[in-house]
Formats: sequence, structure tokens, C-alpha cells
Amino acid sequence: MSPPPIPVERNTQGKSTAENLPSNQSKNEHNSPSGFGWYIAVLKKYAVFSGRAQRTEYWMFVLFNTIIVFVLGFIEGFIGIAPEVDDSILPTIYQFAMFIPLTAVGIRRMRLKVLLAIMIV
Repeated sequence: MSPPPIPVERNTQGKSTAENLPSNQSKNEHNSPSGFGWYIAVLKKYAVFSGRAQRTEYWMFVLFNTIIVFVLGFIEGFIGIAPEVDDSILPTIYQFAMFIPLTAVGIRRMRLKVLLAIMIV
């Protein structure tokens, strides 16, 4: 007795879905953001404190925050808005605006470590 055939999902043209994928893309490949997409993904979850953040998501957000602060400081110094370092306005406003998203992604990233620490104690 032979086993029953495995059903194959077919589209309207009669081809299986695996045949319709481009040769460089597999069915198991995730469409995760890359580069600046991680930064945008965190901003879309502006004040979401539940769930978990991937390591890449957290560190890419921190990296792009740092780069943006340096660029804003450079622009401010180049234009002459702030003659001294203590007078910087643009980076300070940006950092205040990013306080909640940075806190949210930090809490989502560290949630795993906190849960492990609670379980050990």
C-alpha cells in the first residue's frame, strides 16, 4: 500500500507556488529590513513596550541615532547656529524626540535578559 500523495498548492496557472518564486529567493527566506529599514521599523513601533526586539533591530537603531546626532551637530556647527558645544540645539531636540522610541526598543531588547535574571533568582 503506497502513501497518499502530498497535496501541492497551485495557483491559477496550475504551477506550484515554489515554481513561481525567483531563483534567488526560497520559501523560508524572511523579508527582514536591512540598514535604515531597521530604524524605520523601530519608529513604526514608537511606543510599543511589549514583545521582543532582535539584536540587529536594537543596535541598528542605536547606530543610526548616533549617526544622525553627529550629522545634526556638524550641520549646526557648519551653519553657525551654535558657536559652542554647550549651545547645540538640533541634536538636543532630536534626542528628546527619540527618547520614547529608544526606551521602548531598549526595554523590548532587554526583556529576555530580565526574564532570565528573574528565573535564576
